[in-house]
Formats: sequence, C-alpha cells, structure tokens
Amino acid sequence: MLRPVTAADTDAVTRLLHLAFTGSREDAREWHSRIDAEHLRVFGSPAHGCLVLLPMAQCFGGRAVEMVGVQAVAVAPESRRRGTALAMMRDALREMHDGGVPLSSLFPSVSALYRRAGYGAAGGAYHTSISLRELAALRRVDAEGSAPGRIPEDAITGTSETIALDPSHDAALHACQASFAAGFDGAIPRPGFRWLSVIHRAGAEHEGYAVVAPGVDPRERIEGFLFVGRRREGDAPAEAIVGDVAFRDAAAGRRLLSLLAGLAPTAPTARLFVPPWHPFLALLGATGGSGASAAQALPVPIPWIESRCTEAWMLRIVRLPEAIAGRGWPRCAAASLRLDVRDDLLEGNGGSWVLDVEGGEGRLRRPSRADDQPTVTLGIDALATIYAGWMRPGEAALAGLLAGDDGALAIADSLFPGPRPWLSDRF
Repeated sequence: MLRPVTAADTDAVTRLLHLAFTGSREDAREWHSRIDAEHLRVFGSPAHGCLVLLPMAQCFGGRAVEMVGVQAVAVAPESRRRGTALAMMRDALREMHDGGVPLSSLFPSVSALYRRAGYGAAGGAYHTSISLRELAALRRVDAEGSAPGRIPEDAITGTSETIALDPSHDAALHACQASFAAGFDGAIPRPGFRWLSVIHRAGAEHEGYAVVAPGVDPRERIEGFLFVGRRREGDAPAEAIVGDVAFRDAAAGRRLLSLLAGLAPTAPTARLFVPPWHPFLALLGATGGSGASAAQALPVPIPWIESRCTEAWMLRIVRLPEAIAGRGWPRCAAASLRLDVRDDLLEGNGGSWVLDVEGGEGRLRRPSRADDQPTVTLGIDALATIYAGWMRPGEAALAGLLAGDDGALAIADSLFPGPRPWLSDRF
C-alpha cells in the first residue's frame, strides 16, 4: 500500500532513486534531500517502491485546471515484474481522486505501464536551436526600413526598458508567466517551487531579465521575461540556454529577441525548450527548420531554426466531471454529445455521460431517457488524449482509439478542436 514517507525510510528511498535513475548514490541522497516529504510516497514496509506527487495546475482552453504531476516512480529491482509499479499508480490515483484532483500528468519512462493506469498520450516537450549570429544579423536595419528579414528599428527599441530581475519582482514575474501559460494547452502556471528548475536548467546558471512599460513599477507588472544562461562543453563554443521566455505582446517579445541576439559574440547558438509553433519563433516568421510555417512575419522559412520533440507526456483524467467543468471550451460552440466512457480503475468516471457545451462552459450529466445525442465510445485514456488536444476525435477514431458515427465525430471535433498542446516544464 502507498503511504507517506517517514524518517525511517531515508536509506530505502535513497537506494530506490539510485538504482532507478542514473547517478551515484550520493546524487540520489542529495536529490532525496530536496524532495518535500509532503509530496513523497513509499510503497510497502520496508519500502520497495516510491513516487512523488507534485500539486500544480495545467491550462486547457484558457483556464488552469488543478493537476498533480507524478515524478520519480521507482521500484526496487527485486520487486519488479510483480505489478508493483501499477499498484503504486493505482493507489496514487485513488488518493488524487479522493482529494478532489481532476487531472494528473507525467513524463513516462514506460508508456505501456501508464496506459494501463488510464493515462493517454497528451503532448510533447521540445528543444529548439537558434543561430544567434543569424538572429543578430536581423537586428541590422536597412536604410529604407524595407529589406526582407529585417526587424523595424522601432520594434527593437520601443519605449519600454529591460531590467534584471530580482526577488522583489517575483509576484509580477509569476503573474506574467501564468497569463502567458493560459494561452497554451498543456502549459503549467508555474508554482513557486518549480522556478528552481528554470534557474538551473540544463546545468546552466540563469539570469532573469524583464521588459517593463514606461512608468510602471516592475514589482507590480512586467510585460515579458527571459531567463538565460551559458553552458560550455569541452572546447566547443558556449551555448545560450533559455530556461524560459514569456511575454504579453509582440513588442515585448521583440525586445527579448533583441536581448537574446546580443549574446551572439559569446554564444553563437541558443537552445530553447519551446515547440516550433511558439510565438517567440513566430516573431521571426518561422516555425522551424522543416519549412512549415504559420502566421509568417518573414517572406521565407528560416533554416537556422531547428526544433525536435524530445519527450512525450501523458495525461490522466482523475475526476471526469470536474475536469470537464474546470477547463475552457470553444465560445462559438453550442452542442451536446453523449460519451460512453470506460474506466477500469476509477469507476465514478465510467458509464454514459452527456457533455453539454455552450458559451465557453462545459458540464457533464448522466443521461435521461429523453436524451438521444450522438454517441462516442472510448476509454478514459483516449478521452485524455482528445481532452488535451493531442489528437482530434476524428484522428483518434482513425487510430482506433474511439468509435462513433460521422455525426458524433463531427460534433466531437467541434468541441475538442485542439490546438496541439505542449509542455516546457519537465518534472
């Protein structure tokens, strides 16, 4: 049975982390010391499994929905292949369900295990590489202001200013990040304890910078921010590591691009943890080296931006009615759809439901005899996949993840239209 950790479990947890993940026993001991005991659970007595439950939220449809991230799932070698990991996950999900948590997310090491626990594929994490030397070249302004690929001078300078962040700006920083995250399905409004992962991302010490509008106290509001550090391996040139970037409008985004371009003399390339359709890249009119583009600001795709998906993450709907009511829905949609849901673990989610959507709000109810809406039949894992927007219902039907006639799938596509989710916070 999964239980809270005690001081007597210290050596066992250190051993579990050491054997399950790369690194020395001392690294595992240091990692264990940084885990809040309130979030750590162990399995059995003596402990032969452990995991971490991180209370957070995740944005879908423009709203933050309460979510628990699952991290550091570890099982002792002598207890593997006995169903221990699945039993831990089942206990963890029941704990979340009893605690009223609508959603859970994780980055799987073995996706089949988590599918059996009801998690569905939900999105990706991305690395994007930019040539800062090429970016710096874009700052040169043509004498007539019309050369292709040049950023207008007033977009670079503007009337805002850039400042270095310090702890007095934390409230404004968190508000800016939460506002930005709300615009992207899958993004996390970062809680306080998650900011350390940004400041020390990819082994680089990051400095934070913010864009501030004229006459505004940066302790009250900032228009955008950028965390960046430098990392060098051997004799290779240094690489700029962008821990995070967010902004409220295009002017702030361009100023942050200009700041990043200024690092080109000492770091010819930059690595960002954003997808190819991120608005920071769209400011350059490109969505990556593949040539695909959206809302291009420049006349041609830019080959010196390369993006790749490095990892997938999964989503679990823990409390279905709350997950439906907590997220935002398309404001132009007004429709009802019957969902026949299978959930072998959390029985309260399963059975027949009617999803009613109108005015950007959604709710679930059990059907009455008068209800004759078109029906989609699916498992809770497939529902998580279309809830996140990773696949539209019509795509999921072609993949054999759900079933419904053409009328039901058309309604479902209008209610679960995407866009593709992404997640930059690794946990």
